[in-house]
Amino acid sequence: EMSDIKKEIKESVDSFTESANQNKIKLSNEVSSSLFLDIDRSRIKQIFANILSNALKYINPGDEVLIKIQDEKESHIIKFIDNGPGISEDKLDKIFERFYKVDSSRDRNYFGSGLGLAITKQLVNAHGWDIKVKSTINIGTEFYIIIPKI
Repeated sequence: EMSDIKKEIKESVDSFTESANQNKIKLSNEVSSSLFLDIDRSRIKQIFANILSNALKYINPGDEVLIKIQDEKESHIIKFIDNGPGISEDKLDKIFERFYKVDSSRDRNYFGSGLGLAITKQLVNAHGWDIKVKSTINIGTEFYIIIPKI
C-alpha cells in the first residue's frame, strides 16, 4: 500500500527510543520530508527494526545512530549511520549471509541467530530496492537502502 516512509521511520525510531535511552545511546531521526512509496508496511517495519536493533546491540553508551534520507538524481537513499566501533573490512562482504555473526569474540553477550541482516536484505530486494553497508573501525558503520526512482 502507499505509505509515507517518514512515518514508518518515525514509528520504528519511537519503538527503540526507550531501549536506546536505557543504554545511553542517542537516536536521531533527521527525516523531515515525506516520501510516499508502494510498500509492504509490516516488512518495512521489520527491515528498520533489524537495522536499528543491530545498531543498538553493537554500539557503545554515548554513541549515536542517525537516520536520514538523501535524495539523489536516480534514487532515494535511507541511511542508518552510527559512530560505533565499526566492522572490519574482511567481514563486510559476509554481513548479509545467513547465520553470519560479525563478532562473537567480544566480552558482551550477543544473542541472535545470525539471520536478521540476511532477512533484511531479502525483504529490501523483494521491494525492488538494494541495501549496502560501509564501515570503518573506530569510526562507525552506515547501512544504506537504495530506492530507485520510478
